[in-house]
Amino acid sequence: MSKQGGANPTSSQHRAFGRLEVVRPADATGGALVEFRATYPAQQAPPPPHYHPAQEEHFKVLAGRLTAFVGGKSLVFKQSDEFDVAAGTVHKMWNEGDVEAVLSWEIRPALRSREFLTGLSGATICQIVAKLMTSGQHASGG
Repeated sequence: MSKQGGANPTSSQHRAFGRLEVVRPADATGGALVEFRATYPAQQAPPPPHYHPAQEEHFKVLAGRLTAFVGGKSLVFKQSDEFDVAAGTVHKMWNEGDVEAVLSWEIRPALRSREFLTGLSGATICQIVAKLMTSGQHASGG
């Protein structure tokens, strides 16, 4: 599913997320944010930790449960829970549950997050983090 013959994809498959769909692209918000709907598969192994030096994130669990390590704390979020990750905060998230977890995920400011994340189709979480660390984006995706 993409616009303009493959440019600007609106959804993609990921080993890390399962499925990642663009809900609100940056151009619809003047670059203030990009919003995704991320589906995490059941029984997922924890990814490596990462951080975003210039972006904050807001998450809302729409279905299932999500385990997170944020700023040195282990947390579990269930349906309708919301949480934020401040810029520069080391974090990682995964689904230890028996059913998939679905999240609303906002990244502020948007920067190039959409292009970066939708360009990672089929990548494993370790490959994603490795790309972040070597891309000059400081594990930020933006």
